[in-house]
Order: sequence, then C-alpha cells, then structure tokens
Amino acid sequence: MSPRKATPEKTPPHVSINVTRKNKFEFIIFYIWNEEREVYRTRTIFTRDDDDFLMWMFEFINVFNIQPIARDEYIKERIENLIYKKGWTEKLKWKGKFQQSKEQVEELNIIYASFIYTIKDIINYIKPHSPGFSERTFRFYQSQGLIPKTKKRKGKHKVYPEQTIKDILRIIDLQAEGKTIKQIKEIINNDTKYGISGKNTSPIIDTK
Repeated sequence: MSPRKATPEKTPPHVSINVTRKNKFEFIIFYIWNEEREVYRTRTIFTRDDDDFLMWMFEFINVFNIQPIARDEYIKERIENLIYKKGWTEKLKWKGKFQQSKEQVEELNIIYASFIYTIKDIINYIKPHSPGFSERTFRFYQSQGLIPKTKKRKGKHKVYPEQTIKDILRIIDLQAEGKTIKQIKEIINNDTKYGISGKNTSPIIDTK
C-alpha cells in the first residue's frame, strides 16, 4: 500500500519572512494543496510595525509550533537584532533559519544589476502597481531629481538599471503615505547620503 499523501489539514504550512517595499516585515504562508503535483496555495500577512511582527512570530512559534524562515541571511540578521532590541530573546525561541546566504543574495544582486530597461519596459512593470503611471510621470520624477537621467542607450532607446524601478516604486509608496515631492526628495537625498539607497537586499521578485 502506498503512503497516504499529505493534506493541507495534516501538513504544517511553510512560513517565509520577507520585507516589503515599505520596509516592513511580511509573512508568506505556503499550504500544500496537492503534494503529488507540488501545487501550493499561499496567504500573505502584512505586519503593521515591528511590535505586530513580533506578536505574529510569537504566535507561529508558541501556538502553532511553526518556525518561520527568513528569505535571506540579511533579513535573518535584521530579525535577530529586532528581537534583541525589543528584549524578546527569552520570550521568542526563534531558530534563525534562512533560505539564501549573503553570498547567494549578492550574486542575485549582481545579476539583477546587469538588467537594463527602456522607459516602456519600466512603465509596463509599474502599471500593475500604479495604473496611473505613465511616461509623463516618469519625466516629471526626473525633472524633480527623484530618479537619475541616463546616457546609456540600447539602439535608439535610453535604458535604465533595475534600481530605477525600485526607486519609482518607493516614490509611489511615499506619495501614497501623503509625502510631498519636497519631502520625498529629502528622504531620497538622506538615503543616498547614508548609503541606504539600493540596500534592500531582495531583488524585485513578486510573491503575489
């Protein structure tokens, strides 16, 4: 008799920890839908702040006996620092597992940094996140100094690095929070000054 296949009810879900574009933690829960076909269904939990994140961690570990896994080693270190800073070291028994090492993340960043995009490519990527985004919006951001201009070309078209897409997504998020163009420019300038810009460790990979 062949072994019984796992079902969503009897198989503990896999919980991955990622960081959103707004620099907040999120949990991505993978439930086995059909183990034979390796089909999964997912649920994403967005946390409001660090305290909310720690409460969710506590619930996963102490209530459901599930050890969430950080998407990469950078996120793992950030979580460990947060647990220490908030005084949850004894309360939260997290094993600190992660999926990708720093070396793997850096390799991915090098690969993604080599990607180039035309304005049309960028608009096609941004539109699902912000339907109102257009070439006019892109040019406006450039005129305000929010995203850099480029001299690189692919044939007749100017091309931009992957970081330009990340910068635009961040600008859109800041605008959604009610920030003015002046405030956004100050935030970006401060990020550049202190070396924060571009240090989001995860490449642009949609998990939704």
